[in-house]
Amino acid sequence: MNAQTPDIEARLGHWYDHIDAIFLKRLSAEAGLLPASTAKTVHGDYAHAWVRDNVYSILGAWGLACAYKRLDPGSERTSLLEANVVRLMRGLLSAMMGQADKVERFKYTQDPLDGLHAKYDAATGKPVVGDAHWGHLQIDATSLFLLFLAQMTAGGLTIVETADEVDFVQNLVHYIGPAYRIADYGIWERGRKSNDGVVEINASSVGIAKAALEAMDGLEFGCQARGPIRVPADDIARARETLQVLLPGESASKETDAALLAVVGWPAFAVDDKVMIAHTRGRILDRLAGRYGCKRFLRDGHQTTVEDEHRLHYHAGELSKFANIESEWPLFFTYLLVDSEMTGDKRGAGAWSDRLEPLFQMRDGLPLLPELYYVEADAVEAEAAEPGSQDRVANANLPLLWAQSLWALGAMLQEGLLAPEDIDPLGRRHHLNRTHQPEIAFAIVAEDEETAAKLQALGLLCDQMTKLGPDVIIRPAGDLVSVWTQIGKNEHLRLTGRPEKRLGPLANAYIYQADGRHALFSATLLEAHDHHIRYDAAARARRLRGDLRYVARHWRGQDNPVFILCVDATAMQGTGVDRLIDLLHEVQRGQVDFARTKLVQIDEILRAQTKPKSISALLPSESSTDGNQGLPEPVANGFGRGLDEAIASGDQAEVERTYEAAGRAGDWATARRGAAWLKRTDPRLQDSAKDIVVRLRRLGLGEGRVITRPVPEGELVTMIEEGLHSKLHAVIAQEVLQALGLFSKSDSNAVRGMRTIRLTEIVGRLGQEEIGGMENLVAEPPSVLFDRVKAILLETPSVRAVVSPAPTFALTPSAQAIGGDWEQWRERLGVLTRVGSDFFARLWSLLHVCPGIVFGANNRLDAAVARSDLTAWEKDFALEIEVRLETIPDPAYRTFCLEALNVLANRHERDPDYRVDQDIILDDLIHDAVAWIWRQAGNGEPVWNQADPVWAMARNADAQTMALALYASCEKYKATSEPAFC
Repeated sequence: MNAQTPDIEARLGHWYDHIDAIFLKRLSAEAGLLPASTAKTVHGDYAHAWVRDNVYSILGAWGLACAYKRLDPGSERTSLLEANVVRLMRGLLSAMMGQADKVERFKYTQDPLDGLHAKYDAATGKPVVGDAHWGHLQIDATSLFLLFLAQMTAGGLTIVETADEVDFVQNLVHYIGPAYRIADYGIWERGRKSNDGVVEINASSVGIAKAALEAMDGLEFGCQARGPIRVPADDIARARETLQVLLPGESASKETDAALLAVVGWPAFAVDDKVMIAHTRGRILDRLAGRYGCKRFLRDGHQTTVEDEHRLHYHAGELSKFANIESEWPLFFTYLLVDSEMTGDKRGAGAWSDRLEPLFQMRDGLPLLPELYYVEADAVEAEAAEPGSQDRVANANLPLLWAQSLWALGAMLQEGLLAPEDIDPLGRRHHLNRTHQPEIAFAIVAEDEETAAKLQALGLLCDQMTKLGPDVIIRPAGDLVSVWTQIGKNEHLRLTGRPEKRLGPLANAYIYQADGRHALFSATLLEAHDHHIRYDAAARARRLRGDLRYVARHWRGQDNPVFILCVDATAMQGTGVDRLIDLLHEVQRGQVDFARTKLVQIDEILRAQTKPKSISALLPSESSTDGNQGLPEPVANGFGRGLDEAIASGDQAEVERTYEAAGRAGDWATARRGAAWLKRTDPRLQDSAKDIVVRLRRLGLGEGRVITRPVPEGELVTMIEEGLHSKLHAVIAQEVLQALGLFSKSDSNAVRGMRTIRLTEIVGRLGQEEIGGMENLVAEPPSVLFDRVKAILLETPSVRAVVSPAPTFALTPSAQAIGGDWEQWRERLGVLTRVGSDFFARLWSLLHVCPGIVFGANNRLDAAVARSDLTAWEKDFALEIEVRLETIPDPAYRTFCLEALNVLANRHERDPDYRVDQDIILDDLIHDAVAWIWRQAGNGEPVWNQADPVWAMARNADAQTMALALYASCEKYKATSEPAFC
């Protein structure tokens, strides 16, 4: 025993007394759960056991167990503390297993009413409130349980014991797997900031889920009847992508949230971009930190003295009364304390400890942290006028066990009683140290000897399917989806495995083992049940490039990823085959964009692998189909007549054969008509829509149909067809949607500044710009359609990008992309409604100098309500503008509105004293500007009952002329005295 041991024992004894008095004595005898606190107020019964609170509240005991274990692994207190930690975690597991039916339903529906309950009876572990009477769906809570289940298991605790429990945990992984696209009530249980019970995608939920998925992947529970927990790598990658889009904000309604401290730092360490970590934490501390802790988010009315606690939801225009008086939570300083210790920032830890010191309330000799500090009623006005000037008081919820536990954990780390690795055995705090840039092992496998000869003649290394050895099998990607449907399946619990949904390229990039053989899975470019787009080689090449970039960006495996491309005769012919061959040569040269590649043969891949993933007994039997037999021959006018005859007779088999033959032959009009009749959709269609909406963009499907969250594929297709009133045009729209999804995911320049993707209007615009209209457009190859979409996106700059600020409004170099066709620019921009990055913040400032803005036919934006309920940088404010622009049917006129708003904002920026004492009616302003342009051209006063030439001149006017006209016209709105509303 060294000289310091008695001091260590004394400190451990001190902390044991603290943990025992505050936590262990509160554990329920039956369920092993903890209440959030002992208070019961109008804000809730804190005696209930919240999942999130329980996990955090037991961490102090776990940390103390780790500290005792360092001193004496076999001590009685080590065992006692560990037993209590296990007891609580098993209590939570048992409570959730009692709702296994909800887990099963939610995997398929993502319906908030099917979500696991967020809290249970602390004494029994049973539900305490109905599905519809609480914001139960909180992905972060379930994810936090899984994260620390993994950490504690890796640290040596045995929590999961039986095969049923392993299967249930596997299903919890499936439950949170789609977190990147699940709108939930979030950590504060209320949904949107406006507290109206509407769910939204929250970065704090996505971030904790990503960390949980990473922590659970490959975790062994020591159950002989079950293998490790498995996590689709693509679920993690998609969560990473969504997180990158959401941060530094929390959601559409919250420009920041203190809950994100747990995402960018301890315990999740979910972000591997140092700049984004600093940006997110900096925004939180700048906008939310105060003397008594951090506000949860801006304009949070919870437990303020001006909140009406008798109402569940707030009224419109009410949030402004909470500005600057939001309650401050010491809890968040405890996160910062622990995070500083975990990352070796001793100075920071000392600073946060010092800031916590005056926040404790002493009770029975124990320092206790309250839930929050609020501004008393008689100090509200002064605090609102001068934030931070008034003293606050603690609420009755003392202690908040969650905060008390994290403080104890941080203090023990400060004292050196435990080390970061004790409570982070998985090493998540080292997430920033990834430097490995994978080299993708790319193998081309020819389906037959003739195709192999063609590839070799092109100088491309390849294997031949029929000559592969008996120890290797190559199967289509769809078979791997079938494997995943078996993982976690448990008849006793009535649980299926993962829903039968498409996996991404990362899942195919591993080497598997099945029945003693190596199993490889091919890329999804040529699957038998795919879409006609597979016959466009240029389109396949584009997808292939995108998949390689995706794998290179998101691969985290120990071995290098593999990419198997199976090629048959069809792949080496048809539209754009040169692009595919060029891409394969790029692969052979070793670089595709930023992705490192190496063209190899299968045997080299197998020699390099270390430990394949076992899928024995899960791989379905191999089926053999030959889609080439009996295809009809083309007639003089293509396959159209044959398709018409097959459709007229209702011969579906013949329609399918003709559809495939037309696709192979490049008869795209016939192929698309066949797809419309067969209701054939591309497997990536739903993913394309998801890639748009999870990035907080809206997807417009015509006739007022707008989706902001993922919807089932069938519902999506129906809405597209109804929006276009044509199943054939809907096929075009599906192809366009895939292009837009790809741009949203990988080409930020193409969709920069767009908040709404108006799919049906973009299709309409493509038809209008096509010589011969939609009839000719449906005959174009998919790859050409893709290029047309890209051209519209890249050749349509925003208003502010093409004109300089007042007073000159000179045309910028970006205007050259328009090529002088200003009418087309206005038509395109009105469809895209692309704006500059600061457009909405500039409009926010404008709302401080006018009572309102009227869009179109009396669609008024009330400035006072907007300023009350929204903030300048939150995405819900941008939504308020977008939905009003959508009421204007003419795209060119929408652009006039954007031009007018830009000029008005510019007018206010040039003259801060500019005030307007009446609503700004955009129709009137635009009307005056159009008349100004007509007069400046020497035409005198416009004759409005013969106005077509007048409006035509305005539509064709360059952006500088229109800006000058609007600037001159907006002078009449200037107030002669200070308006009353100011």
